[in-house]
Amino acid sequence: MRPVTTESDIPADVHTVVEQLLASSHQAFAEGDVSTGLSAVNTISTVATNKLSEGELREYLLHGCERVMMVTETEYEGKTIAMEYVAAMTRQFETMTTQ
Repeated sequence: MRPVTTESDIPADVHTVVEQLLASSHQAFAEGDVSTGLSAVNTISTVATNKLSEGELREYLLHGCERVMMVTETEYEGKTIAMEYVAAMTRQFETMTTQ
């Protein structure tokens, strides 16, 4: 099993940025603003790639971002599904970084 990145492994500013981006993407999808939601998700992907070490948390965030992008392109109710994905990502991010 790959190591889990804990809160102590993540610089405080990176943790804060990811939390803020997750919140803003969730809000954007809830308001039907897919473009803004996807922009925040793309930024989460970039931050995860560039600022998190390889491990379970990074993989989880990247996978979640990929799924959000996919459902907004292919599903009729993509923004609703994307909002739920982001909500799940938020819960898991908090769980994985407070261990």
